Amino acid sequence: MKIKVLRNACCAADDQLGPLTMDVELDGLMPLRALVDLVLESDFLQYSSSHTSMVGYVDKLAVVRVHSPDYSKEETQFLVNPKLPIQEAVASGSIDFRF
Repeated sequence: MKIKVLRNACCAADDQLGPLTMDVELDGLMPLRALVDLVLESDFLQYSSSHTSMVGYVDKLAVVRVHSPDYSKEETQFLVNPKLPIQEAVASGSIDFRF
């Protein structure tokens, strides 16, 4: 399943230089946790001292809160069942991480 991952820029320079979208392809039967782990391991998400966590939305539904490893010791917080298959959890084909 192809999934478009979007994110907010953490500052003006990031808005100009950093990629704000990333395309990934995963088996739709894999759990949501696998998608979130892949995004976190890719270092795609960017944070700053004033923006230390992001919420991942699928359409208007918040599904996960992630935290900067540099600014926080908080663990990833799933707001829906992390074992949901990606094809159900991200049925729209995109997840948008926002501050």
